[in-house]
Amino acid sequence: IETYKFASLTRLKKSFLADTKFDIEKYLCTDFAKRFGRLEEDKFLNGSGQAEPLGVLQKDSAITTAEANDISNDDLVDLYFSVDVHYRKKAVFIMSDKTAMHLRKLKDENGFPIFNDTNSTIFGKPVHISAFMPTVQSGAKAILFGDLTSFWVIEREALAIRPLMELYGQTHEVGYLATERVDGKLIHPEAIQLLQVK
Repeated sequence: IETYKFASLTRLKKSFLADTKFDIEKYLCTDFAKRFGRLEEDKFLNGSGQAEPLGVLQKDSAITTAEANDISNDDLVDLYFSVDVHYRKKAVFIMSDKTAMHLRKLKDENGFPIFNDTNSTIFGKPVHISAFMPTVQSGAKAILFGDLTSFWVIEREALAIRPLMELYGQTHEVGYLATERVDGKLIHPEAIQLLQVK
C-alpha cells in the first residue's frame, strides 16, 4: 500500500465571503467532495501506478470479445461466468454511458433485450455508469464486472482544507487548498474481471 497526494484549489472573492448568509464551510466541503470524488473515481479505474494509484483497468487478464469493435450477448455471458460464483453474489457491472446505450439495443437469442431498463440490470446484476470507463472500441476494456468490496480504498490522511490568505491578496480573493492522501488496491484480483474489445 502506497500513499498518493491529491490536491485541488479554489478561489473566492473576499466580498463574497463577507456575506453573512453564505455558509462557506458547507460550500467548500460540498465543492471539494465532488472534485475529489471524480478524481478518485478516475484514478481508481485508470491510474497507472506511477505517482498515482494503480487502477482496476490495469489488470492484466481480461475476457476478449469474439468480434472486433463489438460486444455480443455471448461475450457478456462469458464475462459473467468468468467471475467465481462466490464473488458474483455481490457483483456489479461498470461501464460508460455509450457502452450502456450499445447494450440497451442488444437482444438475446430469443429476441429479448438483455438490458433491463426497469431496474438498470444485466443478468439481474446492477449496472453503474462511469464517465471514466472506455467506450466500445478496439483494445478498450469497456466493461468491468465483479465484487467491488475486494477493492480497498485506503485513506492515509483525511481531506484537509486550508486558506491561502495572502497569495491572492492583490485580486481581493482568498484561495482554499484541499489535500488528501489515499491509495486503492484490488485485494482479490479474481473478484473482478474485465471485458476487452477485440
